[in-house]
Amino acid sequence: MRFKRVLFIYPDYPDNHYGGKSSHPPVGIGYIAEYLKRTDVDTATIDLGLQLPSSIFYKRLDEFKPDLIAISLMTFRYKHHYALIKNIESYADIPIAAGGPHLTAWKLNVLEQCKEIDFGVSLEGEHTMAALCSDEALTQIKGLIYRDGGDVRFNGERDLIEDLDTLPFPEYEGIDMSSYSDTMCISSSRGCPYGCIFCQSKSILGRHFRARSAGNLLNEIVFWYEKGIRNFSFIDDNFTMDSKRVVELCELIRMNNLKHLDLSATGVRADRVDEDLLRNMKDAGFTHLSFGVESASDNILKILKKNESVKEIERSVSLANKLGFFVRLYFVVGSPYETIEDVKKSIEFAEKYGTGGCNFGSLMPLPDTKLMEWVKENGNLLMDPEYYLNEFAEFERIPYYNGPGMTLDEKRTALEITEKVRIKLENRYQRNLKIQIIKKHFKSDLKKSGIIKASIIALLRISLLNNHIHDFYNKSDLLKRYARTFAHE
Repeated sequence: MRFKRVLFIYPDYPDNHYGGKSSHPPVGIGYIAEYLKRTDVDTATIDLGLQLPSSIFYKRLDEFKPDLIAISLMTFRYKHHYALIKNIESYADIPIAAGGPHLTAWKLNVLEQCKEIDFGVSLEGEHTMAALCSDEALTQIKGLIYRDGGDVRFNGERDLIEDLDTLPFPEYEGIDMSSYSDTMCISSSRGCPYGCIFCQSKSILGRHFRARSAGNLLNEIVFWYEKGIRNFSFIDDNFTMDSKRVVELCELIRMNNLKHLDLSATGVRADRVDEDLLRNMKDAGFTHLSFGVESASDNILKILKKNESVKEIERSVSLANKLGFFVRLYFVVGSPYETIEDVKKSIEFAEKYGTGGCNFGSLMPLPDTKLMEWVKENGNLLMDPEYYLNEFAEFERIPYYNGPGMTLDEKRTALEITEKVRIKLENRYQRNLKIQIIKKHFKSDLKKSGIIKASIIALLRISLLNNHIHDFYNKSDLLKRYARTFAHE
């Protein structure tokens, strides 16, 4: 074999929308590492998102003694990660492979920009990394970018993995899971058939939607359930794309009597849910749903090529609220031709339906997107993408381009107002979540323990729930954890 010991590195992404510090192990790396284990390759993972001191990082590198280092890259902060790769290369003379969304989008340019990278892995990494570790000739490995003397060569894309059930799910062997929240993230599908002008997903994950079966997903849930995990978050872009699959999963959860689950779906399209699906999800233990609304203006949705109407979105989020879900809504501010009146519509929509909070992001033109093409043809960037992709936080409250639509002053005002709305709705959500947890258990406490003990327990819950946790995801996770702690089996 060419490589027998692979050390995976997940970089730190400071100031990202997760609060900076990793709340869960890197799922994409987890899949590749698990697949390599099946081919007798030893793997280890270092998550720099846990903000480890560099001394610990290099100590682990020395202890594991890899013969290949593999690093996952996103375009956000990419120059900082090039610097990290350069430092690693100067410390240890070990070949370095890069993969992830940034490499997939920029391909050969990444190896030309960062001379310390020896290999690039485009699109899905499982099969390409396995081939790279084997003795297969470099020239024959589809999906691989490599150096040939002074040249950088690409063998062409590898076919996407059609049957995701053939991939083992991550078990994160050797990773200290106590470093993360107790919510287990699950990736249940890949690919997005839609064409939103601001999104790179279709070029990174492919346009063809592929999904794991309900039975395969149940196996992963049961694996972690038996280890005490009750919180699960499905992190797909299009979790409900195949509604029959989700209904089947819900039925399997009920059939297997998996109790006290708290499930969430972070990527739900409003036009891919109906009442029957939502009721099934609620009965199975789903409590939180996130919808990408983008705008409450039909005109803006058409411009963004969202392929949804405000009526469709309102129908679904209204129904989800009626059924008792906490509904989180995502919007963008500063779309082409957007007006202040359009932003006001989005604010009203968020205040009415955002029971799980909301987010208003400043629309950022990413390279190789239709939005970037539009800006270059109809407006102008206010700064070089290389600058804002590396020096600003992921959800910086600034406009990135000028063009038909709001003036720059109007965009700045809109971003300022929507941030206040976000904070207000986040506080409302946290308050209502606490109330729900307390109400949920007070009645049974009262029946079992009497008014005095039940009141004391309720006060204790309130005290615990008021711990000062600033990160949204960790705070929500803490609230759910206390709910289970006090739950009566």
